[in-house]
Amino acid sequence: MRLSLDRDDTLTKLHCFAEHNGKKIQFNIGAYDRKLFEEYDVFEHINQYWSLCSAQKQDQIFECYKGFEVIFEAGLERDPLADALIEQIQKIQLLHPLSDMEYFLSMKAHNYFIPDVFEKEYKESTDRPGSREQTYIIDDYVKLVSLIMCLRPLIPIWGEYISRTRQDSGTLFKEYYAYKLLYGSQLAECDGIQKLIVYIQRALVNEKQTTAAIIRGISTEDYPIWILSLVLVRKLCVADIRGMDSRNTIITLLYRFIAMKIKGTENSFNSTIKEKQFNESASDDSNLSRLESYKLRHELTPGDIVILEYSLRDPMDVARRLAPTISEQLVYDSLHGCQKLYEINITDMHLTLLQWVFKPVMSPRGIMYLSKSTIIQCLGVCQAVLIHRGHYVLAGLSAATYSQSDGSMTITGVDSRARIPKEMLEKINQIYPFDRRAGSRNKVRTQNQVMVAMDQFADSIAKHSWLLTAPEAYWPMMNAGYNSRRFAIPHEMKVLIAAFIIEIGTRSWKL
Repeated sequence: MRLSLDRDDTLTKLHCFAEHNGKKIQFNIGAYDRKLFEEYDVFEHINQYWSLCSAQKQDQIFECYKGFEVIFEAGLERDPLADALIEQIQKIQLLHPLSDMEYFLSMKAHNYFIPDVFEKEYKESTDRPGSREQTYIIDDYVKLVSLIMCLRPLIPIWGEYISRTRQDSGTLFKEYYAYKLLYGSQLAECDGIQKLIVYIQRALVNEKQTTAAIIRGISTEDYPIWILSLVLVRKLCVADIRGMDSRNTIITLLYRFIAMKIKGTENSFNSTIKEKQFNESASDDSNLSRLESYKLRHELTPGDIVILEYSLRDPMDVARRLAPTISEQLVYDSLHGCQKLYEINITDMHLTLLQWVFKPVMSPRGIMYLSKSTIIQCLGVCQAVLIHRGHYVLAGLSAATYSQSDGSMTITGVDSRARIPKEMLEKINQIYPFDRRAGSRNKVRTQNQVMVAMDQFADSIAKHSWLLTAPEAYWPMMNAGYNSRRFAIPHEMKVLIAAFIIEIGTRSWKL
């Protein structure tokens, strides 16, 4: 059992092969720089380790790679692909215990040395400034190299995954999503990664170059994890562990890479955003935008917002207030699936549907003041309630994620209001007699504002390609009989919206 490279320089992509007993499995690792693999044999030590394993264990490892091949060939979308890979990575990591890697490195590895710059114990010294969090001793270094050994078998997997999901994940987040594949494996909470997290957090203490990252959706809590994902996926998994140059150790590489990424955050996010500073003692002539120095006055006080959040703290209680006979398991399953909404921006479509459904328990305007975590919880409840009420298509949309991000609209049948039967239009006008004058002086016409809202809601659906997060058992009912996560907008979409609007308007919704 061994890993090897296709060194054909005529190929535009770099490929890696998992070889065993004359069989080969190919993986695309073009996401990595070819030069990294030309400087030395990246797979030298993991191949050494495998050569010492029993024939049975080598068979098991190769079977894991065959499992990865099957998963990739299935042509799954990013999220279901990640779910399948996470389970398979857990299997291959169980065959590479960290303790075995430490034993191999200390007793059997060839061409491996611990650089003499590392001490056995941490010693404070004025000659070597820095805290314990930013210092690696021999024990820390061995655990780090053992972690790298466990990451080596994942290079083909990360490379293939990034090449297949780069378009959906984006350039800035491709390593972050690749790092998330470690979820549930032995590495996720190991000492080597915990030390890295502390090291990165310490490096960030005196840095304030995170404004652009926050604008792009990375919170201050997630920013160290984003840096960690770059370190693991981009650098450490291919790092030179031979230890032959004491002046350029893995820790030196780590320090330079982290410093470069922190300093270059603004450039990485293509941002020129600068924090605005106000000088209170300056004269009026120097205040070029004085209006911006005043604090905004919110319509709701922080106390009112806390009350809104508190009233929705128990999702099962909210669900039963909307549908007293709803299944507790249905609510639980919907809440579990909607966690994928953390990966996207909540759209107007989500919020509009949530406001319609939650009107009996909360003012629609109050929804706009909730935190994202509370909104996602409410969307899970919203989906369960809609399923319970039989509005399967709207239920699927209420907690769906989207895969299209270019801003274009999908051409579907939802842009035609003529498909709504005349009797339904008359019923809507009867329930919602809210007309508004529109048009020019010569051509005055009236518009029913509910009809306008329905049109806008339908348009918001057509802006994206949607992926269902609902329990799989309901996919066929949400997707015209097809058992697929990818949602197909039905031609009668506006009819379904109209039927729902009529139901909530006749006050039969809550009970």
